[in-house]
Amino acid sequence: MLLHDDHANVKFADHGNDSSLINTEVADTTISTSSRLGNRWLNGDLCWMYVLNTGYDSRPFISGDADTGVSVCNKRTLSQHLPFNAKAVSNSCNFNAYALVPIGDTEQRINIVYQGQSLDTYRLDVCYLISPQVNASVGYY
Repeated sequence: MLLHDDHANVKFADHGNDSSLINTEVADTTISTSSRLGNRWLNGDLCWMYVLNTGYDSRPFISGDADTGVSVCNKRTLSQHLPFNAKAVSNSCNFNAYALVPIGDTEQRINIVYQGQSLDTYRLDVCYLISPQVNASVGYY
């Protein structure tokens, strides 16, 4: 079964002196996007479901003043990522592997004082269902 998923999210500016970034304010509202295309299928005896997908994410933002007191002109920056996901699910356990790989200009000047860098993200989760109410899970991020 072919899967397709698109999202657009509104990111709002920071309020007051509380910033979502270290040393820099987020100055304005932006729209980020996330698209996925993938496939899922059952194995021959219908015991396992497999899922593979990939896509594209964009995360623009407009930086504001630095906490050093330096007032700077707002500047739009863009972080882009290629996500990859592989999952295997059965009645008793599941495995999930995920990667988010930055592309393009991965290090950008946020303002006259600070720079920002996109990070590689990797995740692996394994879950075993002990009973319908209890499961054991271990993961690495």
